[in-house]
Amino acid sequence: GGFKVNAFKVRALMPLWVLLVAASAGALDAGLAVSQEAKASSEASAGSSASGNGDPVFFYSPVFAPWVSGVPGRSVSFYLSGSVTLEYEEDSWRTPLALPELTRTELTWLPSPAVSFTLGRQHFADPSALAASGLFDGLSAAFAAGGGRFTAGAYYTGLLYKHTADILMTDRDRAEHGEPFSLDEGYFASRRLLVSLQWEHPGPGPASSLALGLLGQGDLNGGESGGRLHSQYLSVRYGLRLPKDLSLEGAAVLGAGETGGDMTLFFAASLGFGWDLPGSPDDTLSLRGVYSSPRTGDRLDSFVPVNALPQGQVFTPAIGGVSAVKLGYTLRPLRTLSLGAEGSYFIRTDTETFRDTRNTLTEGYFLGGELFGAGSWTPLPDLALTFGGGAFFPRLGNAFASDAEIRWKTALRLILSL
Repeated sequence: GGFKVNAFKVRALMPLWVLLVAASAGALDAGLAVSQEAKASSEASAGSSASGNGDPVFFYSPVFAPWVSGVPGRSVSFYLSGSVTLEYEEDSWRTPLALPELTRTELTWLPSPAVSFTLGRQHFADPSALAASGLFDGLSAAFAAGGGRFTAGAYYTGLLYKHTADILMTDRDRAEHGEPFSLDEGYFASRRLLVSLQWEHPGPGPASSLALGLLGQGDLNGGESGGRLHSQYLSVRYGLRLPKDLSLEGAAVLGAGETGGDMTLFFAASLGFGWDLPGSPDDTLSLRGVYSSPRTGDRLDSFVPVNALPQGQVFTPAIGGVSAVKLGYTLRPLRTLSLGAEGSYFIRTDTETFRDTRNTLTEGYFLGGELFGAGSWTPLPDLALTFGGGAFFPRLGNAFASDAEIRWKTALRLILSL
């Protein structure tokens, strides 16, 4: 047991050790964010031992998130952050009691205004934000030229906490993701290597933008090579500001996956409109649709993202095999208060990909609708209160059995920055 614990410490803290050694000199700035979240839901959270049988599940979680930043040299800066989370759900504290996790840990070098290099746990997303989005360990380089910006990076996922990374590309990933974990076993995400090349440039008009990206993903998990999934993605995003405070953004990604010598194609696309309402620049009405490819049994398969990006707040399917339409409204009635509401409707693009462990599925395509509202109140610069709640209504569709119950969630979080 002792060797496993030491191995966990070596693997989990490796990115932090690298950055601490590199950033051992220079002035420091540090802080601590403390949050307290209380939640009630019809379902248990990821990684919980709670039953989630339809009865209300009560959840409480304090999180301590320290951070430190500094500029050890004229062209070098760093930012290190982490968190320690405790969770109480149903009638007991989670085991392990204190869950440590590294969050953003970046060491940045700017040898010139046009060139930068970043090492550590950093945010990465493909231009479409449909194939991959989140924190990844790696090295990236950016170069600005001709009004555009080139970015190249290589990232590894095997040191991330699995319930944060949500890498569910294969049946093996899903099985290991659902297994109980401790600090010496089952903590880390699926091991994958990402290599990215991106280009961003202003579009043909003064109020437009264009981004293109190539992303390759290699499966480094052990076992039979025939069960590994390697994939590549070509993605594009185009944004446009229109007259009368209207905006448009479209994105698409075409992917190819290879498992045991068999190649399949898949794709996803999104289109969104925004309208800044007259009289207040903080009041916005938005409409967005996301579509993903169906599994046809031929060369076309359901979309397989690197990490499972949830498409809802209460009902949280990944985009693979599921499409959604969302209508949202945000407003700021006071300087310290912002509010928002969103209605979503979910549709299956095939009847094989989406899986639900709680209800029986029929051959229907319409999954149902969700309503969710949220807000944030910041009475002081270092104090914030966020709140939200909503419900998913499966009986508004025909994909769930007729006795499927409403799913709901409410949450309240207090955040204090020290």
